Amino acid sequence: MGQIAAQQRDSTYVYTFKQRMWGQLYGVTQYLTITHEGKSYMPNIPVGFGASVGWRGKHSMSIGGAINVAQTTPENGFRTRSDDFQWHNYWRHVIVDAYYQKYKGFYVELPDDQQYLNYPELTMQQIGLDITYVWNGNRLSAATAFDQSELQLRSAGSFLFGNSLFWHRVVPLGTDVAGEPFENWQAGFSAGYMYTWVLGRRWAMTIGSTVGANIGNESVLLRRGKLKVYPISVGRISVLYNCGTWIAAVQGVFTNKGIHSAEGQQVNIYMPSLQLGITKHFNL
Repeated sequence: MGQIAAQQRDSTYVYTFKQRMWGQLYGVTQYLTITHEGKSYMPNIPVGFGASVGWRGKHSMSIGGAINVAQTTPENGFRTRSDDFQWHNYWRHVIVDAYYQKYKGFYVELPDDQQYLNYPELTMQQIGLDITYVWNGNRLSAATAFDQSELQLRSAGSFLFGNSLFWHRVVPLGTDVAGEPFENWQAGFSAGYMYTWVLGRRWAMTIGSTVGANIGNESVLLRRGKLKVYPISVGRISVLYNCGTWIAAVQGVFTNKGIHSAEGQQVNIYMPSLQLGITKHFNL
């Protein structure tokens, strides 16, 4: 009986919509940048539109996708080739972030004369999984802030505890990052806090962050038993407005981490994801 009670959602803090389904239309931009010795390598920044549909059951789930319709292009017309698939799902006590990203072609903007250095063969590829446990998930609804599948009624916060696993491959042709292509594996633990402020009947704002350390190294050095510690941080923010079964929200997820080449050169990776969407709850 005690275990069952502990799993019940506190209905004075979180409202579950009576409608069994919800749909969402949104605009999104997500990409990654590489920083090495103060030099930032930028891709073309894509802008996409997407749609998703979700259904409520014992475990709520939503599926969807977006297509890029435009991208920023520097004055010299340089273009990045990219594949970027991300899946972010928010259950009561668990947040799952999964990534597959491959970007080929970066540029560096020179600050003095507004010219660009192009690196068409520079390639960054990664596959990753980040699982975060929401300690007070019975009162704090991450799904309200980032999936709009529930509604937070009262302000609440929760400690966060996470584990992550990432694989990276860098082809640094034409740059001073490293001499040869290299791979990097890392896994680790993070902790943090998330809080939602309910601002009257309509508005809510959520801010959360986790900070941790991953352990790993370049693949050859890792097989030799040599380990390095890499800091990692994930920030999340959301602002939403609800009007009955309609919800409008702007939200973002921002990840910072680092890797090392076989020569010991550090490369920092920044991964922002921004989304503006509108959600409708309904029954068929």
